[in-house]
Amino acid sequence: MAPSRRKTSRISSPNFKHDSTDTNSKDHPLKQFIGSSRLFEKPISSFYGCAFNPFISKNENPIAAAVGDEYISIYSFPQFQPEMVMKARIQLTNKDSLYTVAWCYDNLDPRNPHKIVTGGESGVVYVLDAATSSLDRQLVGHMDAVNDIRRSPKNSALVATASKDSTVRLFHIRSESCLDWSLDASMIVSCGHDHRVVGWNLTQNPIKRHLRRCLMIVDLGYKLGVVKSFQNEKQWELEKLYDLEGHSLIFCRPSHVISNVHHGTADCVRTVQLNNKTYVLSRNCGGDDQISLWRFGRMNESQRSVPSEKGFREDHTLLAKKKMIDGAAWFAKFDMDPVRKRWLCTTGDRGTVHFYDMRNQFNENPFQTIKANPKSVITRQVAFSPNGRIVLVVGDGGFVGRIDRMPASGPKAPKNIWKMIR
Repeated sequence: MAPSRRKTSRISSPNFKHDSTDTNSKDHPLKQFIGSSRLFEKPISSFYGCAFNPFISKNENPIAAAVGDEYISIYSFPQFQPEMVMKARIQLTNKDSLYTVAWCYDNLDPRNPHKIVTGGESGVVYVLDAATSSLDRQLVGHMDAVNDIRRSPKNSALVATASKDSTVRLFHIRSESCLDWSLDASMIVSCGHDHRVVGWNLTQNPIKRHLRRCLMIVDLGYKLGVVKSFQNEKQWELEKLYDLEGHSLIFCRPSHVISNVHHGTADCVRTVQLNNKTYVLSRNCGGDDQISLWRFGRMNESQRSVPSEKGFREDHTLLAKKKMIDGAAWFAKFDMDPVRKRWLCTTGDRGTVHFYDMRNQFNENPFQTIKANPKSVITRQVAFSPNGRIVLVVGDGGFVGRIDRMPASGPKAPKNIWKMIR
């Protein structure tokens, strides 16, 4: 897994003299985003996933990882330069096809706490040391491909995974087996081909007790043994079919099932916190292509939400919809500006990237579209940097691109640069 490195020339552009770490300046009134640089990585056929490292200092250059085939590429994004500098490329020893990636921070490894967590076709979740490019461990639990990995906002060593095997699992990056079956600090939201968006409440007492006990054992540096008790022999036999090591809590009943926000495949869902409330952004593709902004519960919040006869809540409040111009392809992921939580960035089927203003409820169309990939093939994922100033774009053909947000102090008529990095 020896990393490879690439050097790039540093050519400053008069169209690019801005501080990419500045989170306070206003956006440019004419063109909020410009294409900065792009490259095509060989021999990678398609990049499916990408993510920025949120655990580095604000004074350091942003770092991101992109995954495709059996490769993990790590890039740095210099300030004042329209560049992406490859820091390392890691190749797995086994021929997996990676679909998704996230960053974690391991407090029990003070020398090298930054970890890359990735997974794909095989269903195995890989935990890699970002500093040494070495494989720390493999997390086993899924019986089919892993399609998405999301880190817990409350515990930097917990990840939630969604799989083609129709399960959602929660792993600790130090435990080589699954801890639990759900996602997020208090709730995990999942979606799928059945057009439903499902909420999993992790604040129920049995789940809280189970997680607390598992985390205590792992944080002490021990491996998990059998940490559960069973109500009867039938429950014991059922869970042993799916949990050979006796420490995964099988949780089959969701708290919310929303079936009428979308009517096609729901292939990407993200939550956003606004005014101390949790809102959901979810994408529908393959017909009636759109992204919806909504929340669980009724419009009149004074009316208490009541579970249906099926045991879960079905009520929700739809707030806005955005039309996707060319977003019919399945397996593409959008992102929301994490600072202002105003700009929504989505992918396109023809090498495009679209930007929407979520404050403008009257305009369902993108206010800006950038042709990121000149080969006109699918862009698979976009990701904002932690400060919201840079957008990383990856897609088919080994494509990687950088888009920058322009401040009001930028040139009068900003233009795309698209510096090709070789």
